[in-house]
Amino acid sequence: MGIKNLEIVEIFDQYNIDKNKIFYLNLTRNRRDENGNILTAQMVVMNDCYRLLKGSYIEKEVRESFKHHVYYPLRKKYETDEYMQNSQYEGCFILKKDIDFSSPSAAAAVVKNRATNGPKEWKLKDGTVLDEYLSNMNND
Repeated sequence: MGIKNLEIVEIFDQYNIDKNKIFYLNLTRNRRDENGNILTAQMVVMNDCYRLLKGSYIEKEVRESFKHHVYYPLRKKYETDEYMQNSQYEGCFILKKDIDFSSPSAAAAVVKNRATNGPKEWKLKDGTVLDEYLSNMNND
């Protein structure tokens, strides 16, 4: 198990997170690690926020159109040494600490460095999208 994976396990244990309720967001271009695994960001749904987890991979490259988007200033706010560091993989940062967001789209925009539909792009390991998961939760 690599260092990144060990850190994620420690985070799961720290928050007592059900590993089946971790949402993943693949990076653009399906960037992969040395074992062929797609690099992802991880997020959990908390009672009052969407928590982007430490150890998540973050896209470096910004789309020109995103510079005029409402989430661009938010992305720039977190693109600091306090929150991100270069990863061993070209074109990616790695998140140094958790960040809480009020929406899954804001979290996804920070990860992908572009506008994105968070409820449709964040997925559980089984492929369930966040939108469907939240809808099912509300119907229970």
